[in-house]
Amino acid sequence: MILKGEEFRIDTPVYDRMKSSEAETAFSELNFEELLCVKSFIDWRAEFEQDYIVETLANETTVFSDIHDFAGTVDWVVRLTPKPEGKNPLKLSGPTPFVIDFKTSKYIWREYELQVSSYRTALENGENPIMELNANGTETGKVVDLSGLKTAILQVGYTRNKAGWKFTEIEDAFPLFLVAKQIWQREAGTQEIKQYQFPIVLSAGNPKVTGEEVSVEEAMPAPSEAVEPEATAAEEQPELPTKKRNRKYANE
Repeated sequence: MILKGEEFRIDTPVYDRMKSSEAETAFSELNFEELLCVKSFIDWRAEFEQDYIVETLANETTVFSDIHDFAGTVDWVVRLTPKPEGKNPLKLSGPTPFVIDFKTSKYIWREYELQVSSYRTALENGENPIMELNANGTETGKVVDLSGLKTAILQVGYTRNKAGWKFTEIEDAFPLFLVAKQIWQREAGTQEIKQYQFPIVLSAGNPKVTGEEVSVEEAMPAPSEAVEPEATAAEEQPELPTKKRNRKYANE
């Protein structure tokens, strides 16, 4: 609603990702910190609209790349058009599309740059076309021209300046994203599910416990985090069957 310039009541229940499950979708009102983030976004938009026409092209859009094997959710795709009377602080030469990712952190970490760069590629290479919309929200049948697509991070609820927000353009870092993805795939590919056999009843003073046994699967940590102690003769156990974890890389 707010991304489209519509009004929003602060007591409106919104989708609560933390409380929702596959079986049930939960809604709750925004807390104080979340309201501050919303307010700072409104302040940012009000200031930017003094210099630019801000046009929403898409929001909360899932993008896929079969070419590079990743997926993610784009927060906001907009077109910024400089106003003749505006100051044009971004030095745009004309209408310019932007992929904007919202963050509530105080700093812009390197991984953020990789993230938005992957979104940019997934939109630029034609795999995820965005359709032009009429004033009533229906598609015109034309694909949005994303030539000159730029990327940016908008920090909301920002506490390191008086404005409460910070807008930062991000240089393309997609080659580094591909390297990071390759490293992740190699490390994640070595993780396995380890099985343990536990009796139903455990007793600290009775090492010989009998009864029905249950199988518990535990996800092994990444190789960089795992530290395997040397097993003593008493700790050695027969090798149990394991199964490989199949995890799809997702760029979130």
